[in-house]
Order: sequence, then C-alpha cells, then structure tokens
Amino acid sequence: MDYLQIPQKAVSLQCVFHSIRFKVNKGWSKALLLFLCLYLRLHLFLPFKNLLLNDYSSSIQSYHNNNYNE
Repeated sequence: MDYLQIPQKAVSLQCVFHSIRFKVNKGWSKALLLFLCLYLRLHLFLPFKNLLLNDYSSSIQSYHNNNYNE
C-alpha cells in the first residue's frame, strides 16, 4: 500500500498565481496576434475584393444586356 501514496510538495501561492498569470498572458498574446493577422489580411485584401466584385458584376451585366436584349 506504500506505493499508492502520492508525495506532496508544498508550493507557495505566489508561485501558483504567477504561473497562472503567465499562462493567461501567453494565451492572450497568441490570440491578439491571430486577431491582428486576420484584421490586416482583411484590410489588405478588401480593396482588391471590391475591385474583383465590381468587375465581375459589370461583366455579368454586359453579358446579360448583350444576350437577352436582342
């Protein structure tokens, strides 16, 4: 039955809270970096997306006008 006993170490609460705070801050920094990357990609791609959509809609409209108005 001696092999089932788990040794216990005394850890100060300051060490525990510091470890938790470090892990939370590390997680927030990764989340913030991910958010900034997505934000920048959206704003860098958005002008091109609008140009592509405008070209696409104008080409569809001209195709429709040329083929169905005869």
